[in-house]
Order: sequence, then structure tokens, then C-alpha cells
Amino acid sequence: GKVFGAWRYTIAASKRLRKAVADADEHARQRDRFEVMHRQAQEQHSELQRLYQHLKSEISDFRMSLSQAKKENAALEEQLQKSLNEASDLKERLQSTAHLSQDLQNLRQSGREQQKAYIQLESVVSAMLNWLQGAVPNGLEQLKDDTGQLMSDDRPPEDVLLEWFNKVLQNSKLWRSKHKVGSWEDHHLARALLCALEVLAPATVRFE
Repeated sequence: GKVFGAWRYTIAASKRLRKAVADADEHARQRDRFEVMHRQAQEQHSELQRLYQHLKSEISDFRMSLSQAKKENAALEEQLQKSLNEASDLKERLQSTAHLSQDLQNLRQSGREQQKAYIQLESVVSAMLNWLQGAVPNGLEQLKDDTGQLMSDDRPPEDVLLEWFNKVLQNSKLWRSKHKVGSWEDHHLARALLCALEVLAPATVRFE
């Protein structure tokens, strides 16, 4: 009975030993798996740390780029506003230039009309002087005498000339009708007559 009991105890001990060995092996395998998982976790943590630093750097660069872009955008907006103001000023200048161009055209037209009128006036003055030389041979000498007398009241030469021509032509309605000349009260005509007489007889007529 003791032998059988010892055998049973030995078998039981052997089973416990095998179980203990198996548990130890399992524990070793679990420890190995844990170590592998731990190394993998450390590697993943390192990779995550590297990614985090990379993303942090990217975010910092993006913020700097965004700040620079805002500054450039503000500068572009300022330049755009300046360009718009310059365009507005240019538009006003163009409009002013258009007005000036129209004024210049009007002035040219007025100049052409005045030139035409003076050409017609010159023709009338020339015909009148020709008539005066034939009708009043001493007319220029008479003008000199009358002018010298009438200039004492400091009147303009054209007023003196008008008075003299009114004296000479007071009975010349027929001539005025023939040449379609109106009243001799026109100072422009008087000035033209004065210039013509000074050219015609520079030694006889003298006006300051």
C-alpha cells in the first residue's frame, strides 16, 4: 500500500511538474510576445513622435506662410486701391482732355471764322482806301492835321480815326451801299483801317 501510495504521489507530482513547466513555457512565450509588443509600441511611439514633430513644423511653416500671404494680400489690396485711384485720376484727366480738345476745336473754328471775317474786312478796307485816294487826294494830310488836333484829348486812335472817317464819308451812303458796309461805329473796322493807313503812309500817319 505504501508503494502504491508513493507511485500515486509521484504521478501526481509529475503532473504538477509538467503543468508547472508548461505554465513556465507559456509565461515565457507571453513574456516574449509582450517584449515584442513593447518594442513595437516603442517603435510606434517613436514614429508618432517623429510625425508629431513633422506636423508641428508643417503647422508652423503654414502659419508663417499664412501670415506672409496676409501681408502680401494687404500690400496687393493697397496697390489695387492705388491703381484704382490712379485710374480714376486718369479718367478725370481724359475727360478734362476731351473738354480741352473740344475747346480747342471751338477755338480753331472761331479762329477760322475770325480769319475769314478779317479777310473780308481787309478787302473792304483796301477798296475804301483806293476810293479815298481817288476821292480825297489830300485825305491823308487832312487826317494828320485832324489827328494832331484831336489827339490832345487823349482819346484812343481808333476813336479819332472814326471821327475823321465820319467827316470824310458823311455823304458816302452810295459807296457804303455798294460795298455792303454798315455803320462805321465798329472799332474792329477802325483798328483795321488804322493799320492799313499806317502801312499805306508810314511817313504821314503816326500813332503811339
